[in-house]
Amino acid sequence: MVGGRTYYSISEASRMLGVSRPTIYARIKSGDLLAVQVSPKTIRIPIEELEAKPVRYAPAPSSIKDIRRAIESMITRDQAIAKYDINQQWFYKKVRAAGIKAMRYGTKAYYPKDAIHKLFFKNTYPQIDDWATSEELAKEFGISRKTICALARQYDIPRVRTGREQMISRKDWLLHKVELPDLEKNYLTVDQAKKLYHIGQSTFYDGVNSNDIPRRRQGREVYFPKADLDRIFKDKSPNIPEEIRRNYVTAKDALKVYHVGQKRFSEETKAAGVTKIRTEGNFMWYKKSELDKLFKL
Repeated sequence: MVGGRTYYSISEASRMLGVSRPTIYARIKSGDLLAVQVSPKTIRIPIEELEAKPVRYAPAPSSIKDIRRAIESMITRDQAIAKYDINQQWFYKKVRAAGIKAMRYGTKAYYPKDAIHKLFFKNTYPQIDDWATSEELAKEFGISRKTICALARQYDIPRVRTGREQMISRKDWLLHKVELPDLEKNYLTVDQAKKLYHIGQSTFYDGVNSNDIPRRRQGREVYFPKADLDRIFKDKSPNIPEEIRRNYVTAKDALKVYHVGQKRFSEETKAAGVTKIRTEGNFMWYKKSELDKLFKL
């Protein structure tokens, strides 16, 4: 604290450092000085920024080609802040303490990517030794990046976002990973089984519990072996005599064959007294020959 004050205006900062106001603005824009926007038209600079040891700059290469090549291996302050989820004050504090030199080009300051990564990545996430991006895991396991991220959330696998990348703990992923190809091919969820076998939830659980069907829990879903479910439910399809299948048709199929709506079908078959038979599985069958005459097929 100097003179009992902790923040200074642009003019005061320029007098304190012996430079012009445009220089102060340029240093704020390049990231050399941390400024606080206290109102739409008012900027203040913390006194510790003015007293702190300035960031050291490495000499920039002489040719444009060499400069561009050097920039490819460097990162700006704003890029580092976004990637490692840190604030400006922490960035400058750690960079200065580590003695990392920046290279100024134009109005921006560039920092060595490797040095910045080593400084902030490990210090920010010390509990995880091996991170992998969602893209890397997607390629490794043949699953879409979207699925990788969804599963990481579902199984609460340690993950962080660094800039635009989703970083996932590889060790925890390997412990909790789902063998999707195997599950999709050989297992069914409760909802999938109910839809496939046309059964209700009570019927499903009565069947799997009475037959001691093994189950496999992955995250929030429970999977059952499809072969076992087929044995219990697939063979339970209604036993319809061949004669009925040959001479009759269900209401559902009749709507498609005769291109009529449900209301018209019900009203006209009832009025005409079309012969119908109820079979196992609670299916209602209508005599084809009578439907042909009724709907003039």
